[in-house]
Amino acid sequence: MSEDGTVEVRLGDDPPLRVARGRRVFGVVIEAGRPIGRACRGAGVCLACGVWVTGPMSPIGEDEAALIARRAGPTARGAARWRIACLARIAGDVRVDTDYW
Repeated sequence: MSEDGTVEVRLGDDPPLRVARGRRVFGVVIEAGRPIGRACRGAGVCLACGVWVTGPMSPIGEDEAALIARRAGPTARGAARWRIACLARIAGDVRVDTDYW
């Protein structure tokens, strides 16, 4: 994290973006023009916006934990963790990937 409170977010192999620490992954992905599932339009009640995140993130809250528990597939892939983009907040420099980018 830099002194101005921004962090570096890398979406797949794209060049890094500087965003404010604490932003939700969902908004960063949308603003970058990348596709992301949004069946519930970011209301935090579906699994459509699940992404793989490597790096420091907000702790998993109760609502996000309940959604992650519904996932049929793995929730870890090496250092990456599967997170719900509309609920997960960025805490430091991260890389975000999906299965469809």
